[in-house]
Amino acid sequence: MKKNMFSLLLAVALFVSTALGAIPVQQVATAAGGFDLKSELNRVVTTYSAKSYDDWAAVADNISGKQIPDSYIQKAKAGVISVQGNYDKGTDIAKAIIGLTAAGVDITNVDGINLIEKAAYLDKQYLELTNDYIYMLIAFDSGKYKLPDNATITRQFLVNKLLQFKLDKGGWPLFGSEPNPDMTGIIMAGLAPYMDQPAVSDAVYGGNKFFQNKAIADSNGAAMAVIGLASTGTDATTAFYNQDGKNAVDNLYSYLGPNGLYKWKKTQANGNGNSMSTKDVMFAYLSYQRYIDGKNNSFFYDLKARYNPTPEQPKPPQQATFNVPVSITSDKTWDGFPLNGTLTLKEGDTVDTALIKLVGTENITYKSFDGMKYVAGIKGLQAGANGSSSGWTYTVNGEFPPVAVDQATLKAGDVVKWNYVVGQKPGTPPPGNGSGVTVPDTQKIQVSVITEVPHPALPMNNQQNYRTNMTAYDALVGVAGADNITAKGSDDTLYVSCVVGLCERKNGPMSGWTYTVNGVTPDYSAGVYVLKQNDVVIWKYNGTPPANNGSDGSNGGGSVGQPNTGNPTAPGTGTAGNESAGKDNRKGNTSGNGTAGTAPQLAIKETEQTQVLTLLPMLLLSIFLNIAIGIKYLHGQRKLSLVQNNSASLKEQKTKQEP
Repeated sequence: MKKNMFSLLLAVALFVSTALGAIPVQQVATAAGGFDLKSELNRVVTTYSAKSYDDWAAVADNISGKQIPDSYIQKAKAGVISVQGNYDKGTDIAKAIIGLTAAGVDITNVDGINLIEKAAYLDKQYLELTNDYIYMLIAFDSGKYKLPDNATITRQFLVNKLLQFKLDKGGWPLFGSEPNPDMTGIIMAGLAPYMDQPAVSDAVYGGNKFFQNKAIADSNGAAMAVIGLASTGTDATTAFYNQDGKNAVDNLYSYLGPNGLYKWKKTQANGNGNSMSTKDVMFAYLSYQRYIDGKNNSFFYDLKARYNPTPEQPKPPQQATFNVPVSITSDKTWDGFPLNGTLTLKEGDTVDTALIKLVGTENITYKSFDGMKYVAGIKGLQAGANGSSSGWTYTVNGEFPPVAVDQATLKAGDVVKWNYVVGQKPGTPPPGNGSGVTVPDTQKIQVSVITEVPHPALPMNNQQNYRTNMTAYDALVGVAGADNITAKGSDDTLYVSCVVGLCERKNGPMSGWTYTVNGVTPDYSAGVYVLKQNDVVIWKYNGTPPANNGSDGSNGGGSVGQPNTGNPTAPGTGTAGNESAGKDNRKGNTSGNGTAGTAPQLAIKETEQTQVLTLLPMLLLSIFLNIAIGIKYLHGQRKLSLVQNNSASLKEQKTKQEP
């Protein structure tokens, strides 16, 4: 009777849960803080685009139906042309395809360059990590592009590789053997169009299970979970996926920082958010809104749909243009200066616009002072790198405008002059015209650059005068020199990829640069980490030293001779060249020269042998007596032991059945 009643209750519970799960979601639940998805989505897209307009901003504006700036399109096309479409990372060519597709550009003809063909025939050595494979797949699907018939990189090749990377634990790694929420979410999203394949469907189901009751401690992973779930048709607000007592979507809103951007961690010391976390949360909101609207696949899928067909749009009236001469000089000798040009501008263009047209955004470093944007570096010549008061200033018609560079509008007849000042404070530096703001140089910053991979220029160390608003990146420039550094982005998106020729992913797939301040690794970019007086900054290159291939008659890294087990005076024999630490199976061409072997460590000296023989009879007698006593004791305890073991077994079984 009890068994039948239990079965009935279970059936009722299953019916109710199934019925409730079938009710369509009409709107997002409102969080306690007044979070509304549509209004926050509009705000965060606008905020992100204004902060750093990049490929991801183009995607967000495409989905939101907003106009994509021509300045982005020209910059993105120029980036493709500068490398002739030949990228050495899968993620890099994928981003170019996705961003330009979102902007409505024909990527099969970017100044004669066919990016789809470039991607379809990309050397497979440039696909190292799981994110290379997934973003290549997303790029192909961003415009539902047709690939060449004999392509070496096909959709199915990428799908099969991603299935191979799937872990038994349920998710996907970036590398290694531990599932990563960030990678699991985006891979689920990218595989969504292929769920008609049973193997893909099973893998996505495993990813779904991975996120159930999974605590995620940062906004990037939490956002990617929502992206993966929503893209594959799962309601991310279901209780299975709750975080910190909230549903997975509402939980993201609690990462919002006071500066309008989203933080990496809720408890981070620096309370402000950053662009990278904001981008992921923005995409999570877009994904969930897409799910609510009943659309399949990820937000990346078929970005071309916005432009097909493209209706004929009336051309806007032509704006009047004018020419402005711009010159750049420097008190310090520097490659590329002096530089002069006459630029064609239109109404509303600023000093910043003119500078970008002259040297390109990639050659400018910006910073913020009291909420105002100013230029801290041009063509690698950075403020503060040549004395604490060195920096950039500009004038318009011989006067310092009292506004930031992006607020100083120009008109016909204006003349703009930039100058890098060394050895003195700029004459009258208004806000936004260069750093020029210093403190007494009695306080020092200790800076070191070290590496796991041997390099003739490293390590290097120096002490630098502390400056107001000095960042960890400024400290690196001060020790290595701007011309020896390759960095991408600026402020909170700044990322150092190469220093003195040591570059990311060139000594193992995870090789690259990290930094610490006073022994602690900050959780945000070196471009915005502001140092304090007497801080100690260490930049470190992490990587696997290359194997010694035994060239030029070397010994190929042979090991030290192995101990001779019989004769301690005989020389040992070296093995063949050792494998590198990364286990890349490359060995030296010749054997190493082993050193003389040593006698086995367990060999017993002659005097010790005599002592052992003397004590042996007493030792054997002691062992015999102990065995006899033990047998008698165990016989007496056997019944009690059986009872106790049975009781313990029942208790253990009961415990395992409890949730």
